[in-house]
Parts: sequence; C-alpha cells; structure tokens
Amino acid sequence: MRIFGSLAKRLLSIAKRLLSIAKNLLSRQEGSASVEFVLLALPLFIPIFIFLGQFSTVSSNETVLQTLARESLRSYIESSNGEAGEALIRQVIEIGGKNLGLSQEEIRAIDVEMRCSKNPCHQTNGRVRITLTMDSSVNHGRTVQAAAQQYFSPWSN
Repeated sequence: MRIFGSLAKRLLSIAKRLLSIAKNLLSRQEGSASVEFVLLALPLFIPIFIFLGQFSTVSSNETVLQTLARESLRSYIESSNGEAGEALIRQVIEIGGKNLGLSQEEIRAIDVEMRCSKNPCHQTNGRVRITLTMDSSVNHGRTVQAAAQQYFSPWSN
C-alpha cells in the first residue's frame, strides 16, 4: 500500500505541474488542443496502467504455480514412497519457486493439497492429484490455484 500512496503523491504533483503549464498555455491559445488532450487523457490512462501491472503479476503467479504443480507431482511419482515424495514436493516448491521468481513470502503462502485414488498412494495404476493454492494476501487480493494429475505406471513395483 505504501507503493500506491507514494505513486498517488507523485501523480498529484505531476498533475499540479501540468495544470500550471496548461493555464499558461491556455492564456496564450498556442497548443491548447494538445494541452487539453494531455489534461483529459492522462488521468484516464493511469488506472489502466495500474490495472495492467496487477494483472501481469497475477498471471505470472498463475503460470509459476502451474509449473510448480506439474514438477512437484512428477517428483512425487518418481519417489520411492509417500513420505519421501511429500518431502520432495516441498523441496520442488521451495527451490523451484525461488528459481521462477517468487519471493519467500509468496512461497510460504502456497498450500499443498493431495488426493490419491488408492491408499497408500504409491500403488500401480493409482491416480494422484495435487492442487497448489497461493493465498490472496500476497497476490493483490486474488487467490491463485493450479492443479496437476498423474498416474502411477502399471508396470511399476
């Protein structure tokens, strides 16, 4: 919120400067059309740029979560048992999230949910589904979720 507060202060000072320039130019009637355009159009573009920045962050986090869900599920399937697989999932999220540009706060905000078609999970022809959810507190008030699903090989032991 501090970023938006300082951004608002900067925008207000810029608007004041533009207004004083506009008053000087309007009194001379030279370049009044361009000044009117700047005064009317600029305030309309600022919210669009703010929205696009937030949308970009949310979209980026969604793509990162999709990648982490697929990779963590692959590590679980290739692990020797359920306990080792769950430890590998956490490692993939920690290391992969860092490599993909997530902050430590964002990585800690990721919740993992697993569902297995068989119990214990590591069984031939078993299906595993993993869902990663990033809490809305670190993502501009939006919850981001990604899921992946995979089967254990029928030829595995």
